[in-house]
Amino acid sequence: MGQKAPLIKRGKNWNINWMYDGQTVRQSLKTPNIVDARETAKGLIEMALKGKWDAITKTKGKAGNWSTIGELVKAYKGAQEINGNADATIEKNIKSLYHIMYHGGLGITEEAPGWVRRAEANKLSMSCLNIKTINAFKKFHISRAGMDKKKLDQAHETINSYLRSSRAMFSKKCMKNKVYDHLKIGGHKDLLECTFMPTIDKKNYKLPEAKVLKAVWSNVDTLLEDMKTLRTWVCFHLAAYVGLRRNEILHARWRWFEVDEDGNHFVRTKIEPDFRPKDFEERDIGVPVDLRAKLQQLALSKGWPTGPHDYVVPKGKQNPGAIKPGDGRVFRDNEKGERGLKGLSKYLTKHGWDRLQKAHELRKIYATEANKHNSTIDVMKSLGHGDIKTTMRYVMPQKSKPVNYDFENETAAEG
Repeated sequence: MGQKAPLIKRGKNWNINWMYDGQTVRQSLKTPNIVDARETAKGLIEMALKGKWDAITKTKGKAGNWSTIGELVKAYKGAQEINGNADATIEKNIKSLYHIMYHGGLGITEEAPGWVRRAEANKLSMSCLNIKTINAFKKFHISRAGMDKKKLDQAHETINSYLRSSRAMFSKKCMKNKVYDHLKIGGHKDLLECTFMPTIDKKNYKLPEAKVLKAVWSNVDTLLEDMKTLRTWVCFHLAAYVGLRRNEILHARWRWFEVDEDGNHFVRTKIEPDFRPKDFEERDIGVPVDLRAKLQQLALSKGWPTGPHDYVVPKGKQNPGAIKPGDGRVFRDNEKGERGLKGLSKYLTKHGWDRLQKAHELRKIYATEANKHNSTIDVMKSLGHGDIKTTMRYVMPQKSKPVNYDFENETAAEG
């Protein structure tokens, strides 16, 4: 083709380092074999000669620089309204991307405060989201599991969860809404195409053992004996009897509790200054008649504020009627922003609960129990699921009942 492109070996693999028409192609050819490397390099050169720069992963040089992680995150946050993502979704997806980078062998200071680590990650180019980073991140979680099969399966689930969440930043919705059109997006192909880890099939949700469930429910009032576990008691009730998500529990206000004209008690997830539900849609969840009274009785006995806009799970008490950020001086429980959810995990583990996602498992139990007395469609709406398949994974019975139906008869009876 009349062009020469130097190939350089870095580590095991060959790399191309070539400039043409003022643009640079500098990337790994992902093979230690020089013959294969030459063929791959020829393909890149051919695309460059045809002007197909968008099909080439350019990682260095002025024209080929990919945007930084910081620019990517800023654009994604800025598109929340147009994408219709809940605050918790945005936070989860961005945290997942950072987590992969923190444990991806990129030299980000592990002991540094969170804001320092984010600042270091934000400076990096998107080209850092390569297979080397992904593999180092996977190895980090796998090594922590050791030879324990159950822990290994949990590690695989954790890895897959981080991958799914970080990939969501490049969803079809983001591309359709042209979230990143003003940026030089690229270098993340390995993140989108890397394989998920194998996990045990969990299509049909199974409740924990009966003795574990009994131990958890029969001992929950012991959490009222210590100031450090009072918020844990509140979190338990919001997860098990309302089915709220983790972020919903932490942002629930007293004004979410309502009673309609027929005397039905329910919780309505509302949009707040610091919280927006998924797809910005409020949903109504039927709750036990005495639930608010039980929670409020505890709050009033401790002088916690119970105004319409106050948190159901308090952030901390300076004096009756006033709240302040930070929990240490009041609760002394080292919960930081978790406000009772860490204590919930400890409590469940103490009574034999061996599931990985503690609060979310209570949400599943809520769904399972609610489905015994309500239609699956209603349970789906209560949970805020967008697809009934998600709800069906753990609320539908393991065996379907045979039914008889005769169109000419007025009633259809079970067989």
